Amino acid sequence: ILNEDGLQWSLDLAMVGEPGVTWHYNTGASHILSGIVTAATGVSTLRFAEENLFEPLGITRYAWSEDGAGTTIGGFDLQLSPRDMAKFGYLYLHDGEWDGKQIVSQQWVEKSTSTLTKPYATLGYGYQWWTTPSQNMYSCRGLYNQMIYVLPDQDIVIAITGDMKSGGTDSYIADYILASITEYQQNPQPAQAQPQGVPAYPATALVAGILIAVTLIHRRRVDSTPDKL
Repeated sequence: ILNEDGLQWSLDLAMVGEPGVTWHYNTGASHILSGIVTAATGVSTLRFAEENLFEPLGITRYAWSEDGAGTTIGGFDLQLSPRDMAKFGYLYLHDGEWDGKQIVSQQWVEKSTSTLTKPYATLGYGYQWWTTPSQNMYSCRGLYNQMIYVLPDQDIVIAITGDMKSGGTDSYIADYILASITEYQQNPQPAQAQPQGVPAYPATALVAGILIAVTLIHRRRVDSTPDKL
């Protein structure tokens, strides 16, 4: 896709089934969506995102590749910081509203994050979002575990960046973060006075850069013997 007219290349692929009958993850299909955005708006997907998403959310540092014909890559290679990834998750957590302004329609947020098909035992898929129905969670999932998790029930967004070529981060979400929240809810600690000069933050947690801790846990599990833990 990167080195040629990726849009035409994707369109030229042979059909393997009737549309709407069989689901299969397909990067080319996502790239076609980028071509549709450009055809509908008259500007590149990157430019459209800059004006309608990045600027309202205060995202100023990013990179997004294009194919050999100049079409913004629709299926991969958008580079953002963990903080800005978390902003995108936060936007969806709040039904498409940011700073009092509706950036994405609430109807689209609800539809795109619903489970429209369930190709795997624990994972479903909506419109460009993966879903985990058992935990009422939805997520963006990039290569080597670049992740955005949105958990509406817990009012939490988790952004992860890293280079994990094997394994996944779902177990860390369930075993550590959700387990800790459940433990706290069952055994809440007495409220403590807010230190003077420290602002009180809302309940929503933007957990950005969590992979630092996750990677340490992963390495200790793999590389260490029990007596070294």
